[in-house]
Amino acid sequence: MGMGRSVVAVSASIVLLLLALGIGVSPASADIVVDFSTGSNVGVGGNITLFADGNLAGSGIPIGTLTAAGTSADGSYSATGLASGSVPGATNCCAALSFNTGEGGSNFIQIVGSVSGLTQAPEILLNGTISSFSLVNGPVGLVAATGQDVKADDLLAALGISGAQFGFFGISLSTNVLSPGGSPSTAISTDVKNTAVPEPGSLFLLGAGLLGLAAYVGHSRVESLT
Repeated sequence: MGMGRSVVAVSASIVLLLLALGIGVSPASADIVVDFSTGSNVGVGGNITLFADGNLAGSGIPIGTLTAAGTSADGSYSATGLASGSVPGATNCCAALSFNTGEGGSNFIQIVGSVSGLTQAPEILLNGTISSFSLVNGPVGLVAATGQDVKADDLLAALGISGAQFGFFGISLSTNVLSPGGSPSTAISTDVKNTAVPEPGSLFLLGAGLLGLAAYVGHSRVESLT
């Protein structure tokens, strides 16, 4: 079975509404959660390309914070590395997220860096593949993706969850405008949330929302032609 993919063009008001609602994959409250995100005082950064065939690829996207819940070391930690943000002092500030949804036959997601107080030398903190993604594209882009991953052994050990099997992640990524086959854009905010147990209900809600959005856009286009 091939990877699921959806690309929808929408107005600025709809995109901003989706951003306000915080579309993503929400974990159940009882789950162990390891959440990589942009963090504060980073700004925009990295490069994201939308290819003519609808695939996406990104590199150097700054990840400044790791937040853990349901572990023996819950809290927020600084993620450091070679990725840079746009705010002053954010050069080489953060761990780096890179991904490819399938362009050129490549499919992966990876976060490289270290986490202060949890890991030492820079390493691959998260590594996995993307099984499905959706892009809502307008004045800003909103990317949602899911897949399977593994995380660094020493990171799990430091959190007191050695051997935890996640095998699932959800990404919420907002970008500046993306042009198919055009120049790379930048990431505005990023969240890569990992739960120990897949939550199909959240995926269903996400998919249903995007399908409803696609239907709304299609209906609006029909009305505009009548």
